[in-house]
Amino acid sequence: MPHLGDKTSIDSEELVRLLSHPGLYDYNGWDVLWFELSNRLPFDERVYLIANNWLYSVFSSNADIGRTKNVLLGALYYWCSGDFTADSQFYPFLSELIRNGTFCSAELSLPFSSLATALNLLEKHLTPQEWFYLMFDVLRDNYFSEGQTVQLLQFVDDAADAADIDLISNEPDRKTIQSVLGKLNLLRGRTEVDKFVEKWARAASLSIDPGVQHQGLGV
Repeated sequence: MPHLGDKTSIDSEELVRLLSHPGLYDYNGWDVLWFELSNRLPFDERVYLIANNWLYSVFSSNADIGRTKNVLLGALYYWCSGDFTADSQFYPFLSELIRNGTFCSAELSLPFSSLATALNLLEKHLTPQEWFYLMFDVLRDNYFSEGQTVQLLQFVDDAADAADIDLISNEPDRKTIQSVLGKLNLLRGRTEVDKFVEKWARAASLSIDPGVQHQGLGV
């Protein structure tokens, strides 16, 4: 692999070839060279397919995922920027990163706007039902600000409308919803939250603790 100091002198097609080679994925300047290539060829889909393959490799090998942050964001925003098909692995890969907590982990330290972007992208590629339950997994396993939480609650309701979901009878799903509703107790008193809790408690045949129905945050 050429020295990083030589990156501007490497031909773009040579960079494509080098970055596509799995044997070079462990090179600690891979991401720097990838950004050099993406700056030169910002609309070349090959650049982002290369990024996908590198991301799959890094995450599957349990390597230092912190170094993937900028490449992950670069690929994410590219696939969101137009009517691209990405590749068959990208959407389940992104969904799993969110579902298993990696996307929201301290290691990646991604902003909430990136999560919202990823969820909006997945909405187009998951079934409404899959997207609905992904929203509940996100709410169950992570903590968000009040405004961010309300935005995610709207995502859930939109997904439920699209999937025509109004009753939850599966026991594991009921437990997930119960966990989410329990976390939302601290936000009770806000109209959007109260309506959400009451709606999904009713849908999952769960009882609501009347003692926290109007607790609120005091702000």
